[in-house]
Amino acid sequence: MIAPSHAYRIGRALQKVEDLLLLTRATSKQVIDALGEIQVIEEEEFGEILEEVRSWIDYIKQYYKTISPLDAEDRKALLEDLESWSRKIEEII
Repeated sequence: MIAPSHAYRIGRALQKVEDLLLLTRATSKQVIDALGEIQVIEEEEFGEILEEVRSWIDYIKQYYKTISPLDAEDRKALLEDLESWSRKIEEII
C-alpha cells in the first residue's frame, strides 16, 4: 500500500492530463509536461504504467511540434490509457 499523500499526487497528475485533453486544446508541450508529473509514481509498483507514460511522451515528441495540439484520435487513445492507468492504480492502492 502506498502513502495517501503519494496516492493524491498520482490522482492529481492523472486528472490534470485528463482535464487538458477534455477541456482545452492543449499544446503537445503542455500534455508532455502533465504526463511528466505522472512519473512521481514508484517504479517498483507501477513500472508498466511508467513505461506507457514514457512511450506516450516519446510518441508526442516524435510526431508533434511543441505548439501543436494532439489530433482527435491521439487524444481519445490517451484518454483511454488514462482510464486504464487509473483502474490499475486503484487495484494496487
